[in-house]
Amino acid sequence: LAQLIHDCKAARVRVIVKLVSSEGIGTIAVGVAKAGADVINVAGNTGGTGAAAVTSLKYAGRSAEIGVAEVHQALCANGLRQKVLLRCSGAHQTASDVVKSALLGADSFEFGTTALMMLKCVMAKNCNVKCPAGLTTNPELFDGDPRAMAQYLLNIAHETREVLAELGMSSLREARGRSDLLQLLDHPSSVGQLDLRAMLAVVEEVVIGDPVYLEKDYTLDDGWLVQLRAALVEQGEATVELGDDVHLSNRNKSVGAQLAVDIERMLNHELVDVELPAVLRDERGRGYLRDGSVRISTSGSAGLSYGAFCNDGMTLVHTGTANDGVGKGANGGSIVVRSPGGGSTRHGGNVLIGNFALFGATGGRTFVEGQAGDRFAVRNSGATAVVEGVGDFACEYMTNGAVLNLGGFGKGVGNGMSGGFVYQYDPEGRLPGKASADSILLGSITGDDEHAALHRQAVHVLLGWHLEATGSAKAAWLLENWETEQHHFVYGMPRALLQYQDSDEILKAKPRKDLADEL
Repeated sequence: LAQLIHDCKAARVRVIVKLVSSEGIGTIAVGVAKAGADVINVAGNTGGTGAAAVTSLKYAGRSAEIGVAEVHQALCANGLRQKVLLRCSGAHQTASDVVKSALLGADSFEFGTTALMMLKCVMAKNCNVKCPAGLTTNPELFDGDPRAMAQYLLNIAHETREVLAELGMSSLREARGRSDLLQLLDHPSSVGQLDLRAMLAVVEEVVIGDPVYLEKDYTLDDGWLVQLRAALVEQGEATVELGDDVHLSNRNKSVGAQLAVDIERMLNHELVDVELPAVLRDERGRGYLRDGSVRISTSGSAGLSYGAFCNDGMTLVHTGTANDGVGKGANGGSIVVRSPGGGSTRHGGNVLIGNFALFGATGGRTFVEGQAGDRFAVRNSGATAVVEGVGDFACEYMTNGAVLNLGGFGKGVGNGMSGGFVYQYDPEGRLPGKASADSILLGSITGDDEHAALHRQAVHVLLGWHLEATGSAKAAWLLENWETEQHHFVYGMPRALLQYQDSDEILKAKPRKDLADEL
């Protein structure tokens, strides 16, 4: 969780973590605060998305008030209350609801259902299919007036000031955590007796002098951005070299992630009308850097999420090893991980990157002159990669892109794969026993089927790219002996592709009645 929060902060935003009000939420919230979250959102069992299942609306979580009180008390007791903003999402409708949440410890307050109703939501619970009010779908039906919602929120604010004045307070900040001002009502319709004294206890806030928090650290990216602006923008150069083989360690997390986001923001928000030698624009008007415009060279043992969110025009060349999450969310550019030397050719003897590399990547190229951990290219949605060995569940849930593996592999290759292609160098013929047979179909790139020639050309091109990027001895040997070794390459194609495009496979997967019902 701490790493996910750190990755999100690459976009220079505040990170909100939403927790369901349930047993033990206080302990969880303390961990979330220590992980670096800026806002903790406590959600109750009321309200809910109109598109959710009825069981999710009726039986998920518990009262938001219990959760807010528990989180506030836990943060106070652990000296973390001043670190985060506590937000309550508990079906607020009136100013009284707002003040009650504040007295229990909330700083911020969400309005969902009532705000939608101000825009003429009719609570049809059909948001994702056909909204009769035109709020989420069918926009042509929308007849609401945003001023109605604005007036509603102004009324809530005005009434909140009145309630606070009656309590002798001038702000919601003064009311925060004053649960001693709340009283339990003995209502005739109540069933049994609930002991809520612990919920209404006032916990003294522990304040730690000069605290040390787990904050984001993008020092390298900050320095590189300054150099990039100077070279590409101010001096109008076409390329820039960064990094200077700086030695990385495990504390250097998400290297290049913030720079990638800053480049996107700079080209498409700050410099929209500026012509630069290194910048191109597509048919939609999006600005992006030319290939190889920014080259970043590093060495050592990189921390988590190396090259996350890699953008067009960026080339990250790392000589050494990298932890989990290499190329996470990449959408362009190139990531090259070269071997520092040593290791062995046996499976597991030259592991350079960790688990779930290219998680959710939508573009770009990745070349690894060594082996990767488990779940390589999981949820890959468009990136191209060449690697020299993977662990278990390679290409799991992959939806697009291409992956070529020149080394060993574990079980579950292509598990849940629904798009893209996987290529495997398999001289021992072990892939059929390791691949997920219910997800992918296997074939030889030198076979007689209509797709073999295309896949053979793709493998040859990928080998050439890999050799050029890494200088891989294995890729060079395979290309030198291509006439004989090409017969050992196998391609994997997802069965789901046929179920979307082939009429016979569609009819095999579902009976005509089900297809008619869908129509």
